[in-house]
Amino acid sequence: MDREHHQQLLNDFLQSNPEIEAVWSNHLDGTFVYSNPPAGLINAKARPWFIEASKGRTYVSDPYTSALTKRPCITISSPIYDHDRIVGVISVDLSMEMNE
Repeated sequence: MDREHHQQLLNDFLQSNPEIEAVWSNHLDGTFVYSNPPAGLINAKARPWFIEASKGRTYVSDPYTSALTKRPCITISSPIYDHDRIVGVISVDLSMEMNE
């Protein structure tokens, strides 16, 4: 998939899911393929969500206060596969607030 199409898919996903506060993807070296909103770091290689997902496991964080929104959220990350090979990581920040 080309980079532009990848970005469009992530943007469409973010816009159609109001409970999602952020969406991003990373190469296996930890650099960002894309992040919306823009990531506040250059490389995620040392982050727990990246480490677990790059090992083939889905990661779900404990609730924390988002640096972007100042509201409670969790991070969910999973590996991106190309057939049986992990090629990256996809992640979202999910709001913990109930919308009425």
